[in-house]
Amino acid sequence: MLELARLRGNPAFAYLLERRMRDDSIGISDEGRFVRTDAYPIGVGASAYVWKVYDCVDGRDVALKVLKAPASVTLRKRFSQEVDLLKRRMRSRYIVPVLAHGSCARFDGEYWYAMPLYSGSLYDRYSEIELCQESMFRLIKQMCSALDHAHAHGVIHRDVNPGNIFEVQSGWWVLGDFGMALDVHQKQCDGSVVNGKVGTQFYVSPEQAYDSSSVDVRADIYSLSKVLHYLLTGGWPLSSDDVFGRYREVVLKGTSSLGLRYSFIGEMERGLQCAHDAPELVDAYTMRRIGSIVLPRVTSADPDELALRELLRWMRLVSPSDREARQILARIILGLPMESITRCLRLDRCSADTGMDTMREAMRDGQVDHASYASFLNKLNRIPEASYRSFVSEG
Repeated sequence: MLELARLRGNPAFAYLLERRMRDDSIGISDEGRFVRTDAYPIGVGASAYVWKVYDCVDGRDVALKVLKAPASVTLRKRFSQEVDLLKRRMRSRYIVPVLAHGSCARFDGEYWYAMPLYSGSLYDRYSEIELCQESMFRLIKQMCSALDHAHAHGVIHRDVNPGNIFEVQSGWWVLGDFGMALDVHQKQCDGSVVNGKVGTQFYVSPEQAYDSSSVDVRADIYSLSKVLHYLLTGGWPLSSDDVFGRYREVVLKGTSSLGLRYSFIGEMERGLQCAHDAPELVDAYTMRRIGSIVLPRVTSADPDELALRELLRWMRLVSPSDREARQILARIILGLPMESITRCLRLDRCSADTGMDTMREAMRDGQVDHASYASFLNKLNRIPEASYRSFVSEG
């Protein structure tokens, strides 16, 4: 493992690993309160390691964040500021708490602090848990509460991303890693800036990427909106064109230029709540995205049932007042092969009826040509179990 660490070009990790292998003791603090239970860290950052340790005082496993050695004055100052902010300035249900902190002379004067041991970050857990729209809404609401608390105490996180959001238990998430945070009360001597830039690629706001020392709360709003983007798409939050559905406007406004963005986190939270409470209706943009994503999966010889269920759900939600959305949906339905139509009827007759009614209205409005419509009715007539005689006769 040591040679592997060296070969991968991580001398700091190799050095730390080699030193720990030479030492017979597994205690990590001078007082011996914490005992390392794993041979290797559970997390490795740019300036610190995170170890799983046993707390001999409280009798439980916790996570210990240890500053890498040797550490520069800037890194020590940043680490001390993080402990101070978490321990003395901020107390929130949705922010990682500090259980204990100190320094360890035996290991080159490393600074450390203990925190609860969580099941993993949002990055780690995303592929393992099923996040429905309601779960995503609650998660972002909790992060809004965490940031609102931090901003009220003069702290700007500056590194909100899925890797710094941790799951306490099902449905309860906390925001951690304030190592890059900006204390607005001590802005003139910001020790957390390295080369003038901090943050995580894809999540950092444009103004922060340019000058991280002069940002305000809107930088965190941008990053949290990118986290919402990540939750909605499951991929890197590159372009807002990938986002559709009820929370699209929240993402667009949250990642807008500085003057058009939400001014404070409470405003974003209200926008999120309004989007959550509003009836979800599909507009033309969403229908075009659905068509490009779902249609290839439902027009094959063996249509994907999950894609068919998704299409049926959108049939129910198409906005009746949006003529373009109705036209796009009608064209999708007209292009369905007979096998897909049959399965739609079996899966959800009510939604299928809604889709057929939408298509018929589009035809009457002149948005669908009669030849295509007649061809579709012929498909229906060839489906043995379809009781669509009334629909056919009315058409």
